Amino acid sequence: MEKDLTFMLIETADEMERTLSHIDKVTTEQNELIELVNESDKAKKFESFTHSLKNDIDNTLNQRAQLEERHAMLRDVIKECQSNAHVASVVSTLCRAFGIFGTNMPEEPAEEDDKVIKFPKKD
Repeated sequence: MEKDLTFMLIETADEMERTLSHIDKVTTEQNELIELVNESDKAKKFESFTHSLKNDIDNTLNQRAQLEERHAMLRDVIKECQSNAHVASVVSTLCRAFGIFGTNMPEEPAEEDDKVIKFPKKD
């Protein structure tokens, strides 16, 4: 039986959570910086900088929203994998097929219609 890769999905979801938290921290600090600059006597001098930074923050928050959606979908997949061994097997096979998590196709030959298909060996 092939190794279940659900643990890798969990690690990826955990990393996504850390990234979401980091985004929150960074964008809060960037907004505080904008506020600090705007309250200073140099606000006019740095107007283009603060405008550019606001655009960067908006782009980052849009990317954050997309990551949050993907994180929710991944959590749903993990839940299904944890409750259904067949689903976990299918998802793990899909990960191997696409090389996700650095996985490769199985090294041992697979038989199909009396023909042997040989997969390349790892170096």
